[in-house]
Amino acid sequence: MSTPTPTILLSATCAVLVVSHLFQWREIEKLREEKETLRLAASSRAAPRTHRPPDAPGASRTGSATENTPDGREEPAITADGTRTNRPRRNPALSEPEADQSTAGPELATGDASPTEGPGLSPLLFTATLPFTPPQVAGKVHWDHSQATGAPDTLNAGDLPTAWAPKSPHSGEQWLALGYQTPVEIREINIHETNSSGAITKVTAFLPDGTEKTLWTGVTKAGAPDEILETSVPVPPGITSSRIKIYVDTNRVESWPEIDAVELVGSNGQRQWAASSQASSSYSETYGPAPAR
Repeated sequence: MSTPTPTILLSATCAVLVVSHLFQWREIEKLREEKETLRLAASSRAAPRTHRPPDAPGASRTGSATENTPDGREEPAITADGTRTNRPRRNPALSEPEADQSTAGPELATGDASPTEGPGLSPLLFTATLPFTPPQVAGKVHWDHSQATGAPDTLNAGDLPTAWAPKSPHSGEQWLALGYQTPVEIREINIHETNSSGAITKVTAFLPDGTEKTLWTGVTKAGAPDEILETSVPVPPGITSSRIKIYVDTNRVESWPEIDAVELVGSNGQRQWAASSQASSSYSETYGPAPAR
């Protein structure tokens, strides 16, 4: 048997080294790809905070929705006509209304104003971006003004994302404007306050010519921290509208004043929940601007 020459041994050694390096390189690339996949998956699941800072003044949370449905919330006890069966306590009294005022008001924007995607998250090793979806409940971004549309779905009092909240507490006057499907002669407006009640200062309606007419102004009575309060605003006869606006003074209460739903009651007994919304600000803005559509 002949002895291998040095050239053959050197060639074999080089081949072994090349194969070994290739194997190590493939293993390193595989680990890197797995790590990047896990990082991107974690980034795509990440969402901004869905609760206020624990040290925020008055930001107490007295309850949370029960996780029974696929979206993690208990089905609200509401009848077919949109009436809550476990009705909240009604606000017993409002202050005497002040003098009527009328001013020209802006048109209420209609349509879905809830953002569905946010700015992309840039991966370290790729130039592509991943879409970011703010936290939502039933297609509505947490604490967005759209949370005030439809029938009540906040089951407990407290700082909960199924109600509208202004962007910041103690930020002066803020407003929530709501539109309804059918114009009616308004008899009363029922406002479901779910956190820091007692901030409402004025309620107006937009007349067919676009004029904003004051229906009531004054001071509302605050409820207990652990109760949902329904503030009922009586409306003078003869005012027909499908758009209203609620003003709140955020400096009057300790935490975010939050409104879950607003019922429009006609003189003919017809009851409606809001179909469109707009607000001076919403806490949902803290999740970042919505992309252009």
